[in-house]
Amino acid sequence: MRPAADIEDFWRDPIGSYFVERAFLQFCAAFDLWGYMIWGDIGQSDLQALARTVGHKGWDDVAPHRSFIDFRRVTSIDASGYAILREAQAAHHDKLARRITQMVIVRPDGIVGAIAEGIQHLVAFPHPVEVVATAEDALLRLGVDDARVLPVLEAARASLAASARVVADLHAVLDAHLPELALPAVAKQLGLSPRSLQRKLRELGTSFQAERNLAQVRIAQRLMAQTDATLSQIALDVGCRSLQHFSTLFRRMAGETPSQWRVTNRR
Repeated sequence: MRPAADIEDFWRDPIGSYFVERAFLQFCAAFDLWGYMIWGDIGQSDLQALARTVGHKGWDDVAPHRSFIDFRRVTSIDASGYAILREAQAAHHDKLARRITQMVIVRPDGIVGAIAEGIQHLVAFPHPVEVVATAEDALLRLGVDDARVLPVLEAARASLAASARVVADLHAVLDAHLPELALPAVAKQLGLSPRSLQRKLRELGTSFQAERNLAQVRIAQRLMAQTDATLSQIALDVGCRSLQHFSTLFRRMAGETPSQWRVTNRR
């Protein structure tokens, strides 16, 4: 399978290609077999990016197909995830009902797997959905008898593994030192040149600025949930030059204002 430069490049010629966001890979193995491979800590912005792929105009030209969703490498899911997915399913219900004939989800192990398994009960899918424990079983239930499909998908994912580890290390550095560090200092802590770090992030469909913004929102959410600090103080703590700047950033990344998020999550 060939990598697409971005989502628009993918939709121009999807069959036999895939594109990558920060925490997932969307692919089209054949005209009637589509899917996602998803990994890591899945936050609000990841789920919103996933929802945007569902609403992309390219879906209008897609033939009816089977859908393979691989959650095996997901380590955590944001609590708001089901709401975001429910909204996306509701908004595109008719389109998905016409396009997807069958979906099989591969769950991870442990408590995250139990949470993922609940998706079939909490999200109103307009098509049949099954949750299974192995990728091989998923493809069997989808009627995929081509033994090459899974190795090809795994090879595409594995090619991103090194970059994915860099993102995890980047999160640790940003969470510990935000807002003091800029790109050159962060790259040095990771043992990379700024250009190498940017290239690895680009391979995963993200960037240093995007990851820095995510860290700002992530840390702000923790402060809003666990302290009584004012929003103005939190804005300064995460490196925003003003409350207005912080509010604009937070709403763009989280889909609601800091005040709305704090009220909901402190309850």
